[in-house]
Amino acid sequence: MMAIQLDGTDELLTLDMDNAREFDRLGLDQSTFLPGGKLRVILNPSHSISTSFYVHTIEHPRLGFRYVTNVRTLDRL
Repeated sequence: MMAIQLDGTDELLTLDMDNAREFDRLGLDQSTFLPGGKLRVILNPSHSISTSFYVHTIEHPRLGFRYVTNVRTLDRL
C-alpha cells in the first residue's frame, strides 16, 4: 500500500490482514480494494519491520463501511 504522510511524502507499507475466507464471508472481494482507492486505517506496528503493520480497522468511504478485526463485521459509516 502506498501511504501519503501528513507532510506530503509517500511511503510503501506492507499491511497484514485477516484471511481471504473471512473477507469472502463478509462480501469483500477484489473490487473492494482498488489501486488508487482511499481508505482510513488504524494499524498496529510490526515488532520487527518498520514498514509492516497489522490492520486493526479499515474505513472505506467509497463503499461506506468500517471493518474492525476483532469484531469481524461490517458496520455502515
